[in-house]
Amino acid sequence: MTNQEMPPLQVLQEARQLLSNPDHWFRYGFAGKKDGEVKARFYSKNGEPSWLHPDANCWCSMGALLKVTKSKIPTCPMKPIFFLSKALDKMGYSSSIAWFNDNISTTHEDILELFDLAIELAKEDHARQ
Repeated sequence: MTNQEMPPLQVLQEARQLLSNPDHWFRYGFAGKKDGEVKARFYSKNGEPSWLHPDANCWCSMGALLKVTKSKIPTCPMKPIFFLSKALDKMGYSSSIAWFNDNISTTHEDILELFDLAIELAKEDHARQ
């Protein structure tokens, strides 16, 4: 199944699962590797996206979407992003997903709340169809 074929609800649920462990959440890059207490950013090497790197074990919110959809380019399917953006609005933030993820005051619990709300919005949307 390609990233364009995955239902938005499934993308959000799988990305949330990927980020459910605080050690698997990352800031300031799509993906990294946690080694003890150090998170080192991965950069694409030999054309391999950092979020798909076999050693990556932590992702930002957008990186988790890219990992789940197995995207080879840093472009996520629009519907999951729409639901995350709408969830941010409902949470009272008028910022981008990347800004919210990387903001020093954002906690892991905030990220899970964001995904939980986006999942609820996706379920509501699915029920209307």
